[in-house]
Amino acid sequence: MKKVILWFFLCCKRYLKRIPFLLLLAALPLTALAASRMENGKDGTVRIAVCCLDPEPASLGNRLKENLLARDTGLFSFYPCENEQQVRDHVAARKAECGYLIPENLEQKINSGRFKRSITVFSAPSTVTASLSTEVVFSELAAIQNKDKVGVVFFSDKVEKYIPPQKGRKHILLIIRELLDFKPESHGTDIGVALKFMIGAVKKRTTAFLLSDFIDNHDYTQALSICSNKHDLTALQVYDKRDTTLPRVGLVKLRDAETGGTKWVNTSSKKVRSAYERWWYGHQQTLTDAFVKSKVDYATIATDEDYVKALMGMFKKRGHR
Repeated sequence: MKKVILWFFLCCKRYLKRIPFLLLLAALPLTALAASRMENGKDGTVRIAVCCLDPEPASLGNRLKENLLARDTGLFSFYPCENEQQVRDHVAARKAECGYLIPENLEQKINSGRFKRSITVFSAPSTVTASLSTEVVFSELAAIQNKDKVGVVFFSDKVEKYIPPQKGRKHILLIIRELLDFKPESHGTDIGVALKFMIGAVKKRTTAFLLSDFIDNHDYTQALSICSNKHDLTALQVYDKRDTTLPRVGLVKLRDAETGGTKWVNTSSKKVRSAYERWWYGHQQTLTDAFVKSKVDYATIATDEDYVKALMGMFKKRGHR
């Protein structure tokens, strides 16, 4: 049975405890993964083993374990194991697609910044489950530790939908569901409209993330500067490297995804390809200048690159200021 899930997570030292950051990353484009290769349980879900080594029932590790066992995602079914060896055995025997070992003093490790590899993952080399289920595990961990209000603005060339900031697990799940299922009415882009809405709708200073490819014919620099002054704004540009150059494939008919307009382009022409590359790099320089002028932190992330390096580099720069 094929399962497609779009969900993205990053553990970042300064932002691990901020749900807005974690939920934002869920919006980053991911490759749709078909889970038909997974070994399913009898109810069609994927079985995931979980074991907590902390003897204290009220510890963060055991609370995480209990939340995972009670979680109903429709895709994963978490079940308990008594020790590390049992987790290893079940994964090796494919009774579980993967397994998680939660250590003692998990909360202390996270608070001290030693969160990397704090939870051990066991998985078969051929499975794709671990990359997906890990997002569920760490999002659940963030939900336990966080009490932040979270909201989201979906926009195209207009504000398509606004979910006001609220607390609570149900609200978070609502946002995740919208991130996965939302379909815009329009195919255009106007970043300024979203920024102006953000300025007016959210009165108190907040941490905000602007996610886009930033290919926009409208001038949004003034709105960007105003929003940055009012909120702690971070811009995340996601792009496909195939957008940076034209391949040499002869005469092709190209279609604009936003306007629907079509145009024949001779990609065999070196002059045409060079002009396109100049436009792209000029656009990137203009974008960088706008972020710097508006004092907006930003990261540029290619869809085929390790996003962790780009994001960690950006937050490392923030930490040095």
